[in-house]
Amino acid sequence: MSEHDPIPHARRVADPNSPKYAVQHAGAPKRERRSAGGFGEDALDALGELLLGGVCVAVLAGLSAAVSVGWKHSPVLVAGMAVVLASFLAYGIVHIVRSARGGTPPRWPRLASAAAVSVVVAGLWALYVV
Repeated sequence: MSEHDPIPHARRVADPNSPKYAVQHAGAPKRERRSAGGFGEDALDALGELLLGGVCVAVLAGLSAAVSVGWKHSPVLVAGMAVVLASFLAYGIVHIVRSARGGTPPRWPRLASAAAVSVVVAGLWALYVV
């Protein structure tokens, strides 16, 4: 370091366009990125997908059983809950579309956010079930 440096504590960065840089790094080996896992990583990914798919199918079976038992006891209540759930998800879709278009902010932002997240989760869940 010389006394003419405006910032003596600054770290020097090599200029890749300078001839000195080209000479210093001419023989440097290129590094390759490789996956360390190989087959084991693929097997773990497949196992995770199977487990997640199994959980989604189990949730579908549980919901189907709950609707079946509920329909036997009180069909009006089950239909009412289906309407409420459909309305909630529709509100989430409206919130997603309005926010994408830059529309007015929702009246109840927390409810709108929860509905939007529910729509996304239900969509992802449906992708695994189907």
